[in-house]
Amino acid sequence: MAEELAALMKRRNLEEAMMLGIMGDLRPSQEVMDVWRELLPGAKWVCQGHHWASAHRGVTVGYTAGVYTPKWAVDPAIRRLHGWNRPGIPASYFPRIVPRQTGLVFYRMIAEWNIEGKQHGVGRLAADFFSVKMGKRSLPLTRSYHESSWTNLNLREPWLAPGPEGPISTVRFEMGREGLQECEARIFVEKALIDETLRAKLGGKLATKCQAILDERTRHNMWTGFTRWGLCPGAMQGLYGLGYHWYASSGWQQRSEELFNAAAEVAKTLR
Repeated sequence: MAEELAALMKRRNLEEAMMLGIMGDLRPSQEVMDVWRELLPGAKWVCQGHHWASAHRGVTVGYTAGVYTPKWAVDPAIRRLHGWNRPGIPASYFPRIVPRQTGLVFYRMIAEWNIEGKQHGVGRLAADFFSVKMGKRSLPLTRSYHESSWTNLNLREPWLAPGPEGPISTVRFEMGREGLQECEARIFVEKALIDETLRAKLGGKLATKCQAILDERTRHNMWTGFTRWGLCPGAMQGLYGLGYHWYASSGWQQRSEELFNAAAEVAKTLR
């Protein structure tokens, strides 16, 4: 099986992308790691759990998602973190808990919260892990097989919904997609700001304007969008935001418009 998998990935020019997993809080023994190192030499592992990992028992981790490890944005006047540009292995936030009281702000902003911090993004999200019938009860798929346990790797709140012919979109998914579009615009502008050559092409006036727009987004995203512990990354540091109700009336539509206009102006100037 391992040989066929390796051959299939090679035919698709994906042999370098192949990874093993999932390694969680309970890490594989040396014997397990040695077996897979022999079967698929050079293959990296995926680690998702409470904490990030870069290697385990001499094997490199190629992608990691953590519940507690992530670091979040501070006031831009102190420093800007640019998590999307962080060197090293891709590391993301694993939102193990999605509080029901957060409304849709969580889904719209979860990606940008991360790239403003030290994460490349957000990982281990449920797409079509719908609830299933177990007798008279309806349980999430991850809790439906009692002989096994995913412990702290449970997936919450699927972003899609069951339709007559397969998964369909949801408001959660659409909010997430809009949030990703804003991340793309933000990254495009920030790439121009942190590259000396591109920044020089922008000129001082446009660069200052764009940076002010991004800094204002960060302040609102971090300190008005957060609510209780499960949502508020700042709570890990003993800080709490004003909550999603405050964010919803904070002029986020205007900030989105300003971001996309800035991205368009940067694109036009660098063309």
